[in-house]
Amino acid sequence: MVVRRQIPRNLAANHWARRVLFYMVVSWLVSQCVAAWAFDYLLPRVRFETLHRLLDMMDDLPSSPDLLCLGSSRTGTSVQFDALTQAISRESPRFQAFNAGMPMGDPIVSEHVYDAIRKRGHFPKVVLIEVAPEFFQSPPGWLKEHVHRQMRWDETLEYWPEIVRSEAILSTAQERLAPWVAHRKGWWNWLGRQTASLRPTVRQVSAESAEDRYDRLRRDWDHLLNVRDDEQASEERNRQWLEDITKMLTGYSPDGLSVRALDRLIERCRAESATPVLVAMPVRSSVRSLHTESIEQRFQETLLRWTHPGEIPFWDFRDALVDDAFVDIQHASRAGGQRFTAILAERLRPWLRSYRDHLPE
Repeated sequence: MVVRRQIPRNLAANHWARRVLFYMVVSWLVSQCVAAWAFDYLLPRVRFETLHRLLDMMDDLPSSPDLLCLGSSRTGTSVQFDALTQAISRESPRFQAFNAGMPMGDPIVSEHVYDAIRKRGHFPKVVLIEVAPEFFQSPPGWLKEHVHRQMRWDETLEYWPEIVRSEAILSTAQERLAPWVAHRKGWWNWLGRQTASLRPTVRQVSAESAEDRYDRLRRDWDHLLNVRDDEQASEERNRQWLEDITKMLTGYSPDGLSVRALDRLIERCRAESATPVLVAMPVRSSVRSLHTESIEQRFQETLLRWTHPGEIPFWDFRDALVDDAFVDIQHASRAGGQRFTAILAERLRPWLRSYRDHLPE
């Protein structure tokens, strides 16, 4: 006679509950990893909406840009590419410039932006790349933002040592293991655009407004500037930025991810017959004062990696504008941007004449 062992009902229920919980956790992790892969390679717009709005606007240009500006929001607010195009077009009617400055756009971001632009089929002949002493600090001061906007699975190992040094392990874990949470806003925005595109009336409005994308970008930068209308809030923000830049320059050691990213970007430009030019954008005297003699010396030594005689030019415009030309410590006002664009055009004209192949016929 076989005696069957009776399992208590509550014990069986607990075992079933644990199994359900285990499969739920595994399913959640798998879905998050799949989402991270999809946001990395299939839907990068979910992560980096600003870049892809700019790429859409570039596609609407009359021609592919001959001159491309890469850098941070300093570049974004200092260079007015419509005015720059008009100034250079006096000598070359078909010349086209484009400003691809990004918020927190150090060489790591510039490399990513250039890669995205090339994948869209654009072939700039001259690439202005913004540099600054704080951009080359190791670890990068904006690493958490890079992890959020652009770091992919295949780049995690390269980033990892500086992620640890930047104390960005938790944010990296969220990006890799909980992307639905980290990018919930970008995901819903993307889903909303896809849904709206199915409506004919929305598609018509979108097509009609394509030529106005530049104005929308200008409004985006204006928003960046106008949010500082409150004098007290502006002073607080300036103080915070000065603290952030001071922290980025503490124990200055120009090496690591940013230097390697600029190495790769310059080599790629050369391989694709584009001429790179390193440019330091205008900043207020309060920022320039943080570039002490020792920091400036290390910065110039780092630049020699690319700018030794006969190689890449370096144009230093950090003191090109007076303090009144800024809305804060590092962003040019509309009038300041107009003034600097004229200065940049004056520098570019004779340089471009010596490189006639950079100017379209």
